[in-house]
Amino acid sequence: MKRNVPVLTLALLSPFVAEILFGATPLSRFASLPPLILLYGGGAVLIRELARRISSGWDRVAWLAAAYALVEEGLVMQTFFSTDLFDASTYGGRAFGVNWVWVEALIGYHIVWSIVIPIVLVEICFPERRTEPWLGHAGTTAALACYALGALAIAITFRRFVTPHFQASAPHVIATGIITVIFVAWALRKPAKMLAKPLSKAPARPVPAPLAGLAALSMAGLCVQLFKLPQPIRGGLRVLAPMLLAGCLVCAFAAMVRSWSAPGRGWTDLHRLALVAGALAATMVYGVAALKTGSPFDRGGQAVSSVVILLLLGALAYRVHDQSQTSSL
Repeated sequence: MKRNVPVLTLALLSPFVAEILFGATPLSRFASLPPLILLYGGGAVLIRELARRISSGWDRVAWLAAAYALVEEGLVMQTFFSTDLFDASTYGGRAFGVNWVWVEALIGYHIVWSIVIPIVLVEICFPERRTEPWLGHAGTTAALACYALGALAIAITFRRFVTPHFQASAPHVIATGIITVIFVAWALRKPAKMLAKPLSKAPARPVPAPLAGLAALSMAGLCVQLFKLPQPIRGGLRVLAPMLLAGCLVCAFAAMVRSWSAPGRGWTDLHRLALVAGALAATMVYGVAALKTGSPFDRGGQAVSSVVILLLLGALAYRVHDQSQTSSL
């Protein structure tokens, strides 16, 4: 049982960060959490397991997380195509029956908050098992079954009760399925042979952890603005400007983090925690804003959720700092 603690932690942390902390599923809708735990938890565990069996990098995790977003939002709930569900079409860029701003924002959201951040936090909690697979074939099959069961339960709920009047067109479903398969296949490709690079005689100075956190906070805050585009630029070709800008900023930020975390740059768990804290700060602010008109119970639940995350981040930062101090003695 002890060996499964990281698995269970990840399975619970993913829906907590993605749904509760973000304000998407307030505590008053507690009954909807079990299928979400199966979907998010099973998906996050499955993605980590598949990616870590091949390498310890994050590219494969990101591609699998993008495929996860396509399945959840494009096939299960079909928010990518709905004209009224979650007001997805009002965020702008609707063309050919697709809510393009929503697509861009939700794919990025699921990659970072639903999958990557929970995996980073759990791997910091269990550093001795960071690079190894956590499950055997039976456990991986169980994670896949949980994920599929959660997806099926939510799909049935949406088709029968939430949006019984809407069904995505066959071309949309087929295209989404094909792209999902391509993403998964690319993520699970065989690792390329890497040529050894000569080590630099003068290692670059490590970036300060607070700077990494501030950069993540700024980047997350800018990405959240895709949900709040001014009305005049939500329609027509004008919406391409903020969409392209967001995409370019994300790519630049990813390249910057890759450079900061390169071998010899002194990248540590404190830096990883700083990135996570910056991104989660933006999430907590958005969650508070989303529930400001909700019930006192939901607002209280949001406050408690934020405190829990802050305590977790603080405890992890203290432990990582203490371990670094001990190892330097």
